[in-house]
Amino acid sequence: MFVLGALLSGVLARTHYRISSHEQEQYVERLGERIVTGIEQQFALSGTITRAFQALFLASDSVSEAEFSQAFLAIHPEQTFPAMVAVAYARREQVGTDEHYITRYIEPRAGNEALVGLDVASQPANLSALLTQSTQVKPSGLG
Repeated sequence: MFVLGALLSGVLARTHYRISSHEQEQYVERLGERIVTGIEQQFALSGTITRAFQALFLASDSVSEAEFSQAFLAIHPEQTFPAMVAVAYARREQVGTDEHYITRYIEPRAGNEALVGLDVASQPANLSALLTQSTQVKPSGLG
């Protein structure tokens, strides 16, 4: 009788382990899916914000810094995109035979003042992203 009880306990323990392992695998899979969905939503929102700022500059040949700031505040970044660090505008300028992309506007301004005047052309990875962004509809972030 003792042997039968021990054998039954072993079978039940193994069954419980397999069920627990399967539930754990399902939990991790669902968690991964939620993370991927969240990241996809953040990229989609980033694209929307990028297109909104592109539209601002397409609609007007002379967007002022105040208008840029107002557009930034209108998207309520702290609520709609809390991970966003900043939005910047770099103007293409020809200096001799070289093209430069000088950062003119940035929001939020506080904490990012040092970026005003930065030539994006001096940063190859960011320049590549900027040039790609200017020819594509999908956003590419500058690091």
